[in-house]
Amino acid sequence: MKKLSLLLMFLFLLLFLLAQGMSHTFEESNGSESNELQTEVYSILQDEDIEEFSLSSVTDFSWDQAHLFPPYTLNEDIAMDIGTDFGTEVTVSIGETYLLVFLEEDKVIQSVPVVHKSEMRLSSRNGTLTPINDVIMIKRRE
Repeated sequence: MKKLSLLLMFLFLLLFLLAQGMSHTFEESNGSESNELQTEVYSILQDEDIEEFSLSSVTDFSWDQAHLFPPYTLNEDIAMDIGTDFGTEVTVSIGETYLLVFLEEDKVIQSVPVVHKSEMRLSSRNGTLTPINDVIMIKRRE
């Protein structure tokens, strides 16, 4: 019985360390760029005179499509919409958080949570964003 308990504790610890390592890898690949982009988008959203902005103007990396998901979108729905599992446990089901997911060659290269004020709604003109069609519209309630 004692050996079984030790084995279970060891397996739990191993799974925990593996999960932490995978999370750390995602943060390394998306961390600083994601934080900078998140800060840039947030500052745009704070300017009440801006009604739309171009994603290309705030990104300094290569991407061929992006998706904007509203608050409370399930991970399964995100994966179905982008056509791939984005390999993280990022959820949009909290408060007033949109999620921008960038892809290149059908692989997720970055996901950015975008917190905004509840009196505004973000949208794109045609669903999937591309470097040519990259405008996000900001609709503010008065």
